[in-house]
Amino acid sequence: MNTIRLFDETISIAFNMAVEIGYEEITGEIFDIESIRKTKNMVALLYAAVVVNNPGTKITIDDLYTKAKASDITALRDCVFAAMNEWIAVPSVMEEKAEEAGEAKKN
Repeated sequence: MNTIRLFDETISIAFNMAVEIGYEEITGEIFDIESIRKTKNMVALLYAAVVVNNPGTKITIDDLYTKAKASDITALRDCVFAAMNEWIAVPSVMEEKAEEAGEAKKN
């Protein structure tokens, strides 16, 4: 789990199914990589990652829209996307390890 500072709060960020569900609840759209190309959907994803991982936060989605500096949004986006890439890579890493184990048994 990564952390960043946002509006004087230390925010923990991880990506998981709860973030995807939070995104879908906020936007009313199914989560997929294409849908987050829209700016409002990207902000919704960032906000979902904030509130799911930090249930006591006082940060609102309006804060992200109106009060966040470009550098804050960029840092948050980079943190969320790094966590999302880790989440997405888990199945392929597990698959690779299973293949390696199978090859080791053959030798």
